[in-house]
Amino acid sequence: MAFQGRGAFLFRVCGNQAGYLWEIPLLVLLITVVVSIVGPLLPSPWDLIPIALLAAAWIFFLIYNFFFAGWIPGRRK
Repeated sequence: MAFQGRGAFLFRVCGNQAGYLWEIPLLVLLITVVVSIVGPLLPSPWDLIPIALLAAAWIFFLIYNFFFAGWIPGRRK
């Protein structure tokens, strides 16, 4: 019984994917596709702006994925 309680505790601490928002990874993929199409068409100094936006989107995605993946809107702990 103690082992089951410990497993349930770890499951609650780590969070589950019940409240995973699929919009975040889909937006990151969309931004990646747009940057890969638009980036090569821009002149040299301006092609860094879409790359910086892509890096910011990936950083936001990684922070969301690692820390807030089990978040459910309206639910408080």
